[in-house]
Amino acid sequence: MSITLLKGSDLVEYISERQAKQVRALIQSRGITPTLAILIANPKNLAIQKYVKFKQARAKQLGISIQIHAPKQDQLEGAILKLNQDSKVHGIILQLPLEEASQTEYFLNLITPQKDVDALGEEAVVQPATAGAILWLLAGYNIELKNKKILIIGQGRLVGTPITRLLTEQNLNLETLDISASEQKLKAEIKKADIIISATGSPELIKLSYLKDKQVVIDAGTAESGGVLLGDLDPELYSSDLNLKLTPKVGGLGPLTISYLFENLIQLIDKS
Repeated sequence: MSITLLKGSDLVEYISERQAKQVRALIQSRGITPTLAILIANPKNLAIQKYVKFKQARAKQLGISIQIHAPKQDQLEGAILKLNQDSKVHGIILQLPLEEASQTEYFLNLITPQKDVDALGEEAVVQPATAGAILWLLAGYNIELKNKKILIIGQGRLVGTPITRLLTEQNLNLETLDISASEQKLKAEIKKADIIISATGSPELIKLSYLKDKQVVIDAGTAESGGVLLGDLDPELYSSDLNLKLTPKVGGLGPLTISYLFENLIQLIDKS
């Protein structure tokens, strides 16, 4: 077996140690306890439930205060505007997806840029968390991006579009593929790539037969099926004889994304 697992969880310890020191410094030198408000308007979503628990656990470790708000979607506007004005709240996250997804853009842009920890609003002043976490993961495992063919599958609001923008700014050899691409097109483009970032939320989309030796595959997709969270990679990949670098089923990008959210929170306080 020639699989190398890209474990974001292995990189988090160092980052968390540094962030905890920064939080202690804010408390001691400025009397500020970093506070993050999380808005949950779709409480039945399994992914949301799990991610919020992870964020709460990490926040406790770092000394960050978490506020949980659960307004109905028709109450979101008022809740966001109130939190924008609350000087004791330093960051706001709107947990996605919303039940009525057509309103997503509107609500994200209601969050004041100075508190937009997810960086999904049009005027955000920090980097989008999941996209930033992908760059952290690649750098943490010394994966060179220059002179590599990079394929991003999916152009969603949370991951695909932001990571495409960040990598485009670096003038890299980049291709994008929409989730609607045919299986034949998907397979052909994956075969040509050196680094694949999949962010579709289509369970087990990427099959072993699509891949070749010495590829790097980052799974940034999440979907729910029968009460279980699934990624974009077929489990068959993990028992392959190919020489591959893959994010694991658990502990891949998620832990780093949470770390990046708190990185943004600390940056936003420093900018204030």
